Amino acid sequence: MTYNLFRGAGIGALAYVANDNDTCSLLRCTFQVKFKDGLHATFSLQHTAHVHGSIDAQVFHFLYDADNLVPATTTCTTAKRTLALTESSHIARNQTPEVRALSLNLKTPCAILCPNVSACIAPQPSHELHFRRLVDLAKAIEITILFDWKWFQPKQIGPFLTVVSQPETFTGFRIDEKNLRGRRLEDWSVFSPTEHRRIATPSSSPRHQITTTFTRKPTNHTPSPRGHHAKNDAPIVPRNARALPHHQIHHHLTTSPYTTPKTSPTIPPSLHLPSPLHAFLSARTSSFCAKNLTPLIEDALYDAQYLRDAADDDFIAAIEDQKLDIQGRRHEALEELQADIERMVEEKFGKMEERQTSARNGKPPP
Repeated sequence: MTYNLFRGAGIGALAYVANDNDTCSLLRCTFQVKFKDGLHATFSLQHTAHVHGSIDAQVFHFLYDADNLVPATTTCTTAKRTLALTESSHIARNQTPEVRALSLNLKTPCAILCPNVSACIAPQPSHELHFRRLVDLAKAIEITILFDWKWFQPKQIGPFLTVVSQPETFTGFRIDEKNLRGRRLEDWSVFSPTEHRRIATPSSSPRHQITTTFTRKPTNHTPSPRGHHAKNDAPIVPRNARALPHHQIHHHLTTSPYTTPKTSPTIPPSLHLPSPLHAFLSARTSSFCAKNLTPLIEDALYDAQYLRDAADDDFIAAIEDQKLDIQGRRHEALEELQADIERMVEEKFGKMEERQTSARNGKPPP
């Protein structure tokens, strides 16, 4: 009988390319084990990514068939890598996960179930960094999968450990048109190269352009009689200005030696950056956002979708538990009702027998 070890799409997991220092970036996935007693077994990772030419995120399935694993190298041990709070919450079944590390050594890179597109698969703009992690995982032959051991039910542990300890006794599942479901089976070469783009810098230094483009506009300040520059250009009005007639105040303001030359107020033009500087800053800003903000947004969306799926699974499980509880109560109630009916029948038959016995002995019935 073929079945999935976990309900739905699987459980939350973190995958990365194994190396000596275990500092590679973690890729958030969904982990599933497909199993058939004594015949077939396949580990799989499901991940969604934004690809060029598609509005919605596309689903990729990485298939790790048991017969593609190097014998005697597959292990499942307690994870030594420390996880961040968001990473731990992604895989945890409850507040205290028991993190295990499944290490897989492959003979060849894994097979991939990917969207059925005509050309090579490329990332959407600003998703290059996240897409690079996906491609690196697809090309790797040594990977590690982190998951919470508490997701396992007691009946699931045996089949899982059998595949881990003896993968050479199993084969992978055959993929036919029915299993493809509109997808195609490929390897990592389906992904187009995602080389890092370098920002073209102008021939001259940006700082040099700033200093040569903007020059300070000279200003004419009239020195004050105290030997220092006035803080503003407001004219000095006599203290008795309120007692003077209006025409005398105007004459004083126009003839005072302390009044700076009158200039019409002008609004400074809006500051326009030179085109090379604007292009440089725009490229740097886009690069910064793509590197720092985009992975956070993608992780948040993935977490939201995962929590939604987990909530749906919990809701379905709760309904099933309620159904089982109702069925159990119904069975108990029917058993109690049957027992009460049998007891009442026995009592009636007992009274009838007593009456018949009394009638045969000539005694009045009780």
